[in-house]
Amino acid sequence: NVYQIGGKTTDGVVGDMTVYHSGDHVWESVASKPTAVSDSSADVLYGEVYLPGGRLADGTVTDLMEVYSPANDAWRPAMALPEPLAGGLAIAEGGFLYVFGGENDNGERDAAYVYDPGSDSWRPLPPLPTPRSFATGGSVAGLLYVVGGLEAGQEVDTCEVFNPTDEIWLDCPPLLLPRGGAGSAVVLNKLYVLGGGVNATSETAFGEMYDPKNETWQVVNLPMPDEMGDWAYLGVTHIESRIYALGGRQGDQLTDTNFVYAPLVYQTFLPSARGGGD
Repeated sequence: NVYQIGGKTTDGVVGDMTVYHSGDHVWESVASKPTAVSDSSADVLYGEVYLPGGRLADGTVTDLMEVYSPANDAWRPAMALPEPLAGGLAIAEGGFLYVFGGENDNGERDAAYVYDPGSDSWRPLPPLPTPRSFATGGSVAGLLYVVGGLEAGQEVDTCEVFNPTDEIWLDCPPLLLPRGGAGSAVVLNKLYVLGGGVNATSETAFGEMYDPKNETWQVVNLPMPDEMGDWAYLGVTHIESRIYALGGRQGDQLTDTNFVYAPLVYQTFLPSARGGGD
């Protein structure tokens, strides 16, 4: 299933949550997130959805983390982040939740933390080499990739990878195009990056695919309408080999356009326009 959690709609920041059942091709409303946030990132640990941080309706950046149990259709609180973060990147790997980057009242952060659900506790890691917010990425073969984002308010093509076993940072080849507010998914040990264009400085109607075997990025052509232009703050996830790209923002408008990449067939569906959710 694909979960759409909160974000910003034409009515403001919301906590409502919908689930797309890929087998039946239908959306269902489920329990709303108790604390409505935008500019958030989430991932799944042991069948539950963990969502740390985000931006509240009044613009305040929060350190709260809430956890959704699909089995009980219920949310519960978990240990708060060590610092408030919006626009951070959450990645689940090896039974732990990692959070990198983000922003708060102190600007763009080099935050790097790991959460242990067994002890409900956070631990600091070596800082992200390039402080930034609204990066994207994922876990490929046990390595955690943090790509793109906003540095000093500008989109960057930076790629950095964290080895959680040795707890060290490594360099990786830069993106073909600077991207902030992009989305990503890992399929068959390849990292797909879609969208971006927070500053509307470059066309992002194509995606990119990173193959760690040969350490190269390749263009992924996206059959989107020409009028879509830049596409940022979208949510991206995958089910098996299908990549789902949900909502987001085009220019200064929220969009209700969605795509599923299979990998050559695209479809569209979404119940309401929103951006900055997960």
